[in-house]
Parts: sequence; C-alpha cells; structure tokens
Amino acid sequence: MVCCIVEVQYILDSVILALEANPKRKFSYVETAFFYRWWNQQDDAIKIKVKQLVNNGQLSFILGGWCMNDEAATHYNAIIDQHTIGVKWLKENFGECGRPLVAWQIDPFGHSKEQASLFAQMGYDAVYFARIDYQDYARRKKDKELEMIWKASPDLNTELFAGALYGQHYGPPPGMNFDIYAQNNIQDDPRLHDFNVDAVVAQALKDATEQNAAYKGNHIMWTMGDDFTYQNANTWYKSMDMLIPAVNARQANGSKVNLIYSTPACYTYAKNKQNIMWSTKSDDFFPYADRVHGYWTGYFTSRAALKGMVRDTNNFLQVAKQLDILANRGADRSSDSALDVLKRAMGVAQHHDAVSGTAKQVVTYDYEERLADGVNQCMGLVNHAYQKLTNSVTTSFTLPTQELCPLANISMCKAVEASSSFTEVSARTKKIPERNGSVATHDMWFTAQLPPLGFSTYFVSAASRSFLTNKLVKVKPASDVVISNDLLEVIFDGTTGLLKQISNLKSAVKMKVKQELMFYVGWDKYSGAYKFRPKSQNPTQLSQTAKVQVFKGSLFTEVRQTFTNWGTQVFRLGRTANHIELEWTVGPIPFNGTIGREVISRFTTDLMSQGVFYTDSNGRQILQRQKNFRPTWTLDVNEPVSGNYYPVNSRIYIQDLKRSCQFTILTDRSQGGTSVANGSLELMLHRMTTSDDSLGVGEALQEKGSDGKPLIVRGKHYLVVDTIAASAAIHRELAQRLFMAPVVTVAKTTPAVIDKWRKYLTLRQSYIRTALPDNVHLLTLESLGNNQLLLRLEHFYSLNEDSSLSKNVTVSLQDLFSTLTIKSVKELTLEANQYLEDSQRLKWNKKSSKQDYRPIGNDFAIELSPMMIRTLEVTFQ
Repeated sequence: MVCCIVEVQYILDSVILALEANPKRKFSYVETAFFYRWWNQQDDAIKIKVKQLVNNGQLSFILGGWCMNDEAATHYNAIIDQHTIGVKWLKENFGECGRPLVAWQIDPFGHSKEQASLFAQMGYDAVYFARIDYQDYARRKKDKELEMIWKASPDLNTELFAGALYGQHYGPPPGMNFDIYAQNNIQDDPRLHDFNVDAVVAQALKDATEQNAAYKGNHIMWTMGDDFTYQNANTWYKSMDMLIPAVNARQANGSKVNLIYSTPACYTYAKNKQNIMWSTKSDDFFPYADRVHGYWTGYFTSRAALKGMVRDTNNFLQVAKQLDILANRGADRSSDSALDVLKRAMGVAQHHDAVSGTAKQVVTYDYEERLADGVNQCMGLVNHAYQKLTNSVTTSFTLPTQELCPLANISMCKAVEASSSFTEVSARTKKIPERNGSVATHDMWFTAQLPPLGFSTYFVSAASRSFLTNKLVKVKPASDVVISNDLLEVIFDGTTGLLKQISNLKSAVKMKVKQELMFYVGWDKYSGAYKFRPKSQNPTQLSQTAKVQVFKGSLFTEVRQTFTNWGTQVFRLGRTANHIELEWTVGPIPFNGTIGREVISRFTTDLMSQGVFYTDSNGRQILQRQKNFRPTWTLDVNEPVSGNYYPVNSRIYIQDLKRSCQFTILTDRSQGGTSVANGSLELMLHRMTTSDDSLGVGEALQEKGSDGKPLIVRGKHYLVVDTIAASAAIHRELAQRLFMAPVVTVAKTTPAVIDKWRKYLTLRQSYIRTALPDNVHLLTLESLGNNQLLLRLEHFYSLNEDSSLSKNVTVSLQDLFSTLTIKSVKELTLEANQYLEDSQRLKWNKKSSKQDYRPIGNDFAIELSPMMIRTLEVTFQ
C-alpha cells in the first residue's frame, strides 16, 4: 500500500502538468481510492485545473471503482459496494464528465461472467482485460476474436463488448516504453548523433500492422503505460508528441497507419461505429494460465484467514448501514465518517492483490488492520443506533455498551467469557494460540428467534452444570456412528471414523459420501501465492483414519474427528437442519522449509457425474464446468489437477442425472475447488509454499500465527444432499442466510441492570411490516442523506432452477418499511450514479443494449424477474 500511494501521487503530479502543456494529450485513470488520497492533498488551484482537464476530455476516468477488484475471490455484494463508493465520489467531484463509460480490468488473473453482467447493469459500454489463458489467446489471435460480445447473463440477456489486449499485457508495444527508466526516448533532430525517429517509426508501423491482423476493423488500441510509469510524464508525452506526426507523415508514402491520442471510451465508440459482426462468448475466463503448467489457481485459496475476514466484515458493513437508516439519525450524521472508513477499507480489500491473497505479508496485515479499524469505528454507530431503537434515549436508563466477539469462532469473547460456563470447548480449540489469555472453557448454544430486518435481545446468566446438555456419547468399537434428525441421517464408518453415507429422509435420497483431509505437495518455485502446481496429481491423506468423539445435545449432535494434531473437523447436525455443518481446522501445517503443503477437503460419492460439476460466479450465477474441457477452444491438458480448479465463492456441486440427485457444498469464504474424478468434489482449505512463484509478491506464502508458528485456519462447509429439483431452493436460501448472517453483539451486565432493561427498553423489533418473498433479498439499504436512501432488491434465483421460486415476483414498497413513509422512488443503474431512464449504452450487432427501464407507479410496486437487481433512490418523509 505505501509504495503504491507514494508512486501514484508522483504520477498524478507529473501527468497534470503534462496535460496542461498540450491540449491534445490525454490520460486515463483507474482506481478511485488512490486518486481520492491524492486529491485530498491538493489546493483549490490544482483542483480547478484538474476539473478543467476532466471537462475537456483530457483526463478521463475508466472503471471508476474504489479499486480494480479481483474477479475470483470477490462476492457480488462487495463488488457492487466498492464500485458504488468509487463512482459516487467521482460524481460528487466531477459531475457527469467524471462518469466512467468503460470498465478496465487489465490486471486481474481471470475474468468472471457475473462481473461482466454487473458491468452491463452498471451501464458500461465495454470491458477490457489483458490476462486470458495462453491457449485461448493464441486461438483468438489467429481467428481475430480477441474482441467479442460477452453474453454475460442468460437470465437478464445482458451483453457487454469485451476486448483482450494485444500481447497478453497492458504495456506499450516493443520499444515504445518511453518511461524515464526505459531509455527508449525518441530523437527527431537529425543534427544529433542519437537521431532515431526513422527506426522508431519503422518499428511502430510494423507493430501496428501485426496487431491489426489480430483484430476486426481498422482501429487498434496501444496502451501507452505500465505499472508505476509516468512518474516523469514528460518523457512519455514528449516522445509521443514526436512519434505521432512522424508516423502519420508516412501516409504520404502509402502508409495506412494513423496515430492519435485517445481513450478506451473513444476507442470503444470507434469500434461500435464500424458495424462489425462480432463473435460471442457465454462462459467465463477461468482458470487462467500464462504458460504450460502455469495455472493461476492457487490464489483462489491463498490467505484463507484474510478471505474469511473480508467476508465477515462485509456482513457487518451491511448491518451497520441498515442500523444507520433504521435509527433515522436525521440531521445527526456524526457517524458518517465511521461508515466511510469501513466502506473504503472494504473497497480496498476487494483489490486484485488484496482479497486474492497475493500481497506481501506486511501489506496483508495493513488490509486486515484497516478492516478491523473500520469495524471498531462503526461500533460507535451501532451503539448509537441501539440507543434509539431500544428507546433508551427517552428514558433515564443508559443501554450498556455493546461489543462484538470477532474470535467467537475459536470460543473466545473477552467481553463476557468470564461470566458463565456452558458447552465445553474442545481440546483442539483450547490449543489455538490466538486464544492466549482467554479463560473461556465452554461455548453457549441456544435457539434465537430473529424478526426480519430487526433485532432481538436475550439475557444469559450462569446456571448449574446440569444445564450442560451436550454429553459425550460412548461409541461402541468397530460400530458405525449414526446421527440423525427428522430430515437427514449421517453415518460414519466404525473402522475408519470417516464420513460414510448421507441420507435425505424426506426425499429418500441415499448417497455414499467419503470425506477426507488431504494435501498436495507444491512444486518448489512454481507453487506460490498465485499459482498452484502440485508435484503429484495424487494428494496424500493426513491420515487414513480419524479418531471420533460424539457429543449429543438437545439442539444438535456433533461428531468430532481428529486426523492429526494439525487437522481436525467437527460435523454438526442441528435438530431441524436441512444441511450438515462441517467445521474444519487446519494448522499449524508442518513445515521444514523443503515441503509445501496445500490442504484440501475431498468428498468421494457414488454419483455418476460424468466429469461435470458446477460452481458459482461471485456468489450469484451458477456455471457448468467439465473436466479437461473449455467451451471455446480445444484444451491441451498439461496440469490435470490445477488446470481443472475453479474459483468457488459460495458453492460447488455435482449431479447424477439418472438418479436425479445432487450433492452441494457451500463455503464460508472463497476457495478453489474442482471435481477430478467421477462423483468427486474437493475444496482447497489452506496453503503453505516453500518459495515465491516469481509473479510479483516476492516472498513465499508462509503465514504465521501469534505464536510464530504456521497459522491455524478454521472455517466451515455446509453439505446438502437432495434431489436436483429440490436442491436450488435449499442452497440459494442457505447461501443468502450464511452471507448475511445475523450479527451478534454482547454486553456484560448485572441482574439489576437486566431488570431495568426489561422494564424500560424495547427488546424485540422488526422494521418491515411483511417479510419479503422467499426469492427476494434486500441487498442494499443505506443512507444517501437528505431523507433519501439507496435500496437494492434482488431476485436471487435463476430461470428454471425451481418450479415456483424462479418466477417473476412483485414487491410493494409502499407498506414495506414500518418506520418510513415513502414519498417517491426513482430507479438507478446498478452502481447508483445515473438514473436508469437516462442510461444509454452503445448498441452492438444491431441489438439494443439499453437496460430495461420500467416506470414505477404511485403504488411503488417493484417487479423482479430471475437474477434481476433493481437499484432505487427512495425519498421518504
């Protein structure tokens, strides 16, 4: 972060001066976060000059998000949020001229279909990128299909013009890097001994001709820049000022090459006017390989703890924004800065070298510190909101300060843990070093009833040990262990201790399922933060058997498995659950400096999946995958495992069409996953590598815990076994419940305070009159100020997924919120920087790309079709 900020500010200082010197010069800028920091350091005179440059088109913004987000490890909710804060800032400071028209994803390591769909819904005309698979690139270059129409969503019919940059990189043509350190400057004075303009022009004409042969039409784009260039912009612009007229002068001798200063938006417009019939693409650009054996699939899992923290923090951010609105602070906007701190921290965390796990350790600490600081600052907002929502401000009773328990996953919450004892903490959990100083010996579990868009208050006090209802069950030697509820039965092998079978008692689906913890040994110098390259395609078991303990209680039954001292699991089946919770704990991974282990959870079933499996795209669309296959080119298989790994943001599943059954695994963070054999699924949990993969991090992936030993990571999977027809309703709803789980806050108090709390304060409240339909999710609820709020509602089912839930649905806003009276509603584009009725996207292949604008009547009824997100500006009294 520090190096980027320092160098970016010098770039902008230099570029502004260079643009002022010549009105023909242009510069396109990406990533609002860095521009925002530079802008805040400028005086009014500089700001006026910059606004003039934006207004006359010399300085333009592309993409516009707070950052250039990763496309594999990011959730669609966080992508939308980080774009919203970026373009909002641009609009506030530069108006309509600051609105980006194209997306610029040149550095992420693969590109998702859902990201393209979001861009189309945001109103962009195109997206450009550099990194696509080397085999895909070669085929597209030969067939002149490096540019295409991306059919990004079959549900919404969204299309987006997409272009892969020439040479699989975002730098200038060979010999055209005019940065001060490159020493490629042009000399056009024939009186000087280093006169070279003729040679440079000849090279430029050759490069232009070769590049044009790979694209349709007669316009090509030269990206004149690279990482951290333009710290001395004059060297670039002075050289280009000489190059452009020198190349164009050759037209007198028959040359057809014409150079001009331009922007990606202008290039897109020029391409659009040529009325070319473009090829189409309907899948995505994962996985990405830059060469033989070079699959960038390790980062799908790298820094698993950070990935989990980003997911949890996004959950909290949504709650904080909702509480901000529900408390209706009106003129009191004192907590805006706290929300902004967290929004910006979350925005930066979506960067393609942040949540991806591909930053240095010290930079990763910085990301984590920013997230933690944002959460801590927003707890002031949360407490302020609770004071109002519980009516504490109208009484003489002051609500005790609420706190979070960020380490509750390892049974630690210092705010209240000394108060009482409940279900005993496992021996494995007690040994996690981050629990140092904790005195908690037990966990507490109870069933809580929570109203929609609301809160409930529970008071907990210590009781006798007779209330410890989770008891250790004696297991008969060599006998299978069976746990069940009214919906599911789970069997563990009596000899090995491994999962053996799952049965859905309601749908009569019985499935053999074996689950193991295993690891691949990474190839030294090739497996790193970005890449995954195993030495062997066959992973090693942590252990062939697992020691099993069974704990049974009134709410759930646990089967605790111990494979080794660094690999343990807990299977948990709730009393009424339609899924099985699997909590895994991995680490400290044994490490002696010579063997890097990449740990997976593998499930082997008796399903005949025929090499086909399914993964989500950024937590939303579901894409079909097939082993050793790519839809748009013939794959040369050189890495049977890593070449079949895909990003899994929320779920992965396989189906048996003959038996009409499905096995689904949901995740609590982004991971890499695949199906390497018929009926098999695996997810990578944690990684430790021996060396760097020489792709930019500059250090091996060797995370340490608080004790200096390899980091222990804990996470969860959720297993669903059912018919194909019934599975979507379960995994779609469960994914939303997990991603937007209720946030628990705690306060240490006394019996006397509890008595007053019960007497004076509201203990339970909902802020919507009627729960939303089962296929609709409240995606965004946040303040816009001035009695306005930003509301996003989404239909989160796809077409034909479910017989009833995949249908259109209508939601009436008029009576939705119990404490807000709506005056007007206007629809916006997805990133909320333009009214939808004003959005005019370019048309391609004579088909309209204009978004479907549906006027909203006085009843404020909002219709949603499958996969639709509607973004609304709501004005209330």
